[in-house]
Amino acid sequence: MSKNEAVPFNDLSRIHRPLLEEFRSGLTRLVENSSLVLGQEVVSFEKELALAEGCNFAVGVNNGTSAIELALRSLDIGHGDEVITTAFTFVATCFSILQTGAIPVLVDIDPQTGLMDPNKIEQAITPRTKALVFVTLHGRVENLEKIRNICATHNLRFVIDAAQSHLGTFNGDPQSSFCDAATLSFYPGKNLGALGEGGAILTNSQEINDKLLLMRDWGAPEKYNHTTWGGNFRLESLQATFLRIKLRELKSWTVERQQIAKTYGQELNPNILMSSVDEGGSHVYHIYSIRIQNRDEFCKLLTENHVGFGFHYPRAIHQQPAYSNKVSTPFTLDNSELLARNTVSIPMFPGMTDLEAYRVIEVVNSAVKEN
Repeated sequence: MSKNEAVPFNDLSRIHRPLLEEFRSGLTRLVENSSLVLGQEVVSFEKELALAEGCNFAVGVNNGTSAIELALRSLDIGHGDEVITTAFTFVATCFSILQTGAIPVLVDIDPQTGLMDPNKIEQAITPRTKALVFVTLHGRVENLEKIRNICATHNLRFVIDAAQSHLGTFNGDPQSSFCDAATLSFYPGKNLGALGEGGAILTNSQEINDKLLLMRDWGAPEKYNHTTWGGNFRLESLQATFLRIKLRELKSWTVERQQIAKTYGQELNPNILMSSVDEGGSHVYHIYSIRIQNRDEFCKLLTENHVGFGFHYPRAIHQQPAYSNKVSTPFTLDNSELLARNTVSIPMFPGMTDLEAYRVIEVVNSAVKEN
């Protein structure tokens, strides 16, 4: 491809364009049956999602942020409780914990993976610790058995923020089988994205499922009879309609992402790569992140060569002004701060061509040499 042709960071139109007729048919069906709130499209999507994710239940909600909050509330996490999570994540993880009245306790990461370091969890546990939220950052799923065992030893509830790891597995088993609940985001850019907003909670527990069904709809088992805490966290039927169509393509899109990642891993300068996925782990590559020392200069070279990029994430949670005085940081978070300074995300999306992938490789490797 020409050096003047741009390689976008993402291009959703490439996966949406082939589905336009199905989208139109689904929209027509929805308009004709007028079941617009928690209708059959939502019920069908939840069943199909649970089957795809290998769990007993999936509860659709309005977004991934609400999914985390509701998962925690369904586990009776509330005011004054402490919830351990990672310092290197999007703010939604900690926002959701704070919404329950609990306090996020930040733990540092493994700099080779970006994931919460299991070896640093137990030192953060206090008598007030009631739960742990593990983030499968960028789509990487590792250490689930070890973390489950830590939670079991200390009687902690275990939630996986799987917003970036749709279809993630560990040791061949679904990620949701290791925890009390796993949460998904359907923000448009996610591996499975709505044409708007959406989220879901995955669980194998009938009790948790029943609580979630009430909580997402004002805590009312029937209209005007509110028996428990709840609010308006419903997944729109419109988004469920579109998500059902896209869910059928998710497995093939995931394979595409993994193939692009394999090419990157073989051709990019090895000094900038994150570590290989551990045995038993999996990676669905929502994001492909590399480590760069002089990031500003590197990104300038990418811009000059028309290659898209992003940052996931440029600040750790405790470095965010709105959160610095709301989270507990009992230990240093040096690795989180390091990756916030030196990671860059490069193009990764289904529909990306081989020519585009090799153009990214050419520009990145050249920029690394100049860096």
